[in-house]
Amino acid sequence: MLLVTLGLFVALLVQLYSIINFMIKHPRLYPFSPDGIMKALAHYHPTALFVIIAGFVALWIYSVVDALIYGVRVDQTEDKDSNDASISY
Repeated sequence: MLLVTLGLFVALLVQLYSIINFMIKHPRLYPFSPDGIMKALAHYHPTALFVIIAGFVALWIYSVVDALIYGVRVDQTEDKDSNDASISY
């Protein structure tokens, strides 16, 4: 998971660099203002940016579900161990 996160982060940086570079090449059309950034994103077709963000969201959801499943297993193991210790022969 760490390597996937690192790969997504590097891909995000590359995409953001290319969008900023696109804006620098066309300063009159896309000034560094909120409106200019939105125009640049609309013209640049940020499909790859959306895919990267979706990858981050999917990885986050997977991490939350994995933590929940692991927590339930640990809790069940602790309950089983405490029940076994309380039984006296």
